[in-house]
Amino acid sequence: AGCVGLGAYYRALQRPRENRERFAAALLAQKVVLPVALTIALVPWLHVLGVELSSVVGLTSMGGVAAGAALSLAKSEVLENIFAGLLLSAQGNIIHGDAVNIQIKLGSAQSALKGRVRSIGSAYVSLRDDDGQLMQVPNRVVLGSIILREDE
Repeated sequence: AGCVGLGAYYRALQRPRENRERFAAALLAQKVVLPVALTIALVPWLHVLGVELSSVVGLTSMGGVAAGAALSLAKSEVLENIFAGLLLSAQGNIIHGDAVNIQIKLGSAQSALKGRVRSIGSAYVSLRDDDGQLMQVPNRVVLGSIILREDE
């Protein structure tokens, strides 16, 4: 059963257009679940390698304090973009290669960005328009916009 699950996982990542929901779940697993599972799996090996767990906990505690301080100093827009990027990836509504028209509302004005999705990163969605211009739109803006996708 494990091999079948891994096979489905790899197929979903290789062929995103066949099943967008499965691709979104596989991408979320790749970005969140897999790193957490690997971290948990490595803990027993620390003991085998002679690393004391108390020293690792001490380092992660100091790292947690530093990360907390950095997050408290960071603008909330940064965190919004990170979470919006995870949501965009998890939804699977837009994926690499999709031709999209993003309707952005800025106050009372509305603007449209049209292009092909190059990537969905932790902060920006990268689009390339028909003229070859690369546009980077903050994830939180894309998530709060109307997205028209041209199905192929």
